[in-house]
Amino acid sequence: MKLFESNTKEGLKLLKKWREFMGDSLVELAKAIRREVDILSPEIPMGCNQTGADELDGYSMPKIAKALAGGRHKPICRPRGTFYCGGDSKDLPAVMFNAMKVAQTHKGKITLLHESDAYPHNRFFTGARQLDVITSVAVTYGEDGVLLFAEGFGGGIAGEESSYGKNFAKQYNRLNTVRKLVKNCSLDGVEIGYDWFYNKLKNGNPLWARPLGLFGIPTTSKKSKVAFWDSAQARSSSDKTIKEYLSKVLFLDGDAAKILQERGYGEYLGVTLGECVDKPPLIYDLSVKEVISAEFTLSGTEEKMPCGHAFCPSGSGKTYLLTVDNSDCKVISSYFDRLGNKICDTSSIFENSLGGKVIVFAQTLFGNLSQSIYNYPRQRLIQRLIQLTADEFVTCGGEPNLWTIVNKPNKSKSYKRLITVSNLGIDGIEKFSLHIPKSLGKVNGVQILAENGRFKKAKCTIEGQTIAIDMPINSLGIEYIKLV
Repeated sequence: MKLFESNTKEGLKLLKKWREFMGDSLVELAKAIRREVDILSPEIPMGCNQTGADELDGYSMPKIAKALAGGRHKPICRPRGTFYCGGDSKDLPAVMFNAMKVAQTHKGKITLLHESDAYPHNRFFTGARQLDVITSVAVTYGEDGVLLFAEGFGGGIAGEESSYGKNFAKQYNRLNTVRKLVKNCSLDGVEIGYDWFYNKLKNGNPLWARPLGLFGIPTTSKKSKVAFWDSAQARSSSDKTIKEYLSKVLFLDGDAAKILQERGYGEYLGVTLGECVDKPPLIYDLSVKEVISAEFTLSGTEEKMPCGHAFCPSGSGKTYLLTVDNSDCKVISSYFDRLGNKICDTSSIFENSLGGKVIVFAQTLFGNLSQSIYNYPRQRLIQRLIQLTADEFVTCGGEPNLWTIVNKPNKSKSYKRLITVSNLGIDGIEKFSLHIPKSLGKVNGVQILAENGRFKKAKCTIEGQTIAIDMPINSLGIEYIKLV
């Protein structure tokens, strides 16, 4: 047991093997069940529910689904990704990352019926509009359907909880239209790294999923020209993989950068990360601001953000001392005190000898729900950095909390992109904007999906690479937008 808990290289290797062994034992059980069913009723298909502890069992869901299917049926699985006993809507991009990962990995190979299960199925916990977002995103990700629980759990009057079913009925036509379209699409966006073993050790869901979702930046779990790593990827990746990712556009939070530095890759980062700066006397100066250089803002003027040690009851993470140690490395932002004196640098961009462009943030994401991450200048900054390094992605701006998912048609030339925008905020919005990358070419029109499942012309203006869309979206509202 001590070796399991040691967190050493040998201990982690043994723990991973043990979890894989537990998964294999479940697969053997599934095979035994299939054999017994085949004796009596081989025509019966069987599938599995993916549990929240699937990674603790060696990420065994795909193997279990195949074992239960046997040789006569297509594997069936209910991928997880929902709220049990309620939750904060702003957590959905992280909560549903697994649904995206499973859909992208097993689409076409396993019948995927998403866990649209708001247990215990009444609105004292998860709201009907929250479930609308969950079901729409599952379909947008490319899952084959949803398993929706519309009745309350364990008692009550029959039909008393009617909102889930009524809302789903309103969505039905639009969901069907989207489901047919995404069958021939691929998700388009920046890559979020994930490792089923190392992420579950500490971070859980990928730490970049939440901020990127709330910043209107579309993501994918597959390889992309731009990638975002947290500490799990920096710790678990092989030397070959690290070199591969350092050769393209790579965003790193403080923990990821520090681990890569400790593993001997500091020369490719352009900076050195030292001790945490969140300590006396700095933490007593609440007037400290993180100032973004004018070179990296959309406005062309400096912009200020809250510092990492500003008061935040929900957690502020850490901020490391970032020191530039290569003359070719550019400083993106720095801390300044109330008198305008520079304290230290806090983010950087470096084109290294491998040809990659590495962006390092001194702030860590683990345990960080603070205003130092979630603020308007930070949203604009990350979108701007993506545009400067690889302008290939549609992003959504002008408002916070607009979770944006982009599907790219594989063959069809009748439209350029299908975009799903969900407002995860409490407030409704009146309008928003889309950045159109140069690689997409000219956009001739914008259409939105009506309740009857048909697209209609949207009210918008197109100017350069920006589309301004005049379209209200209520709290937890969903809109499907087609660029033609």
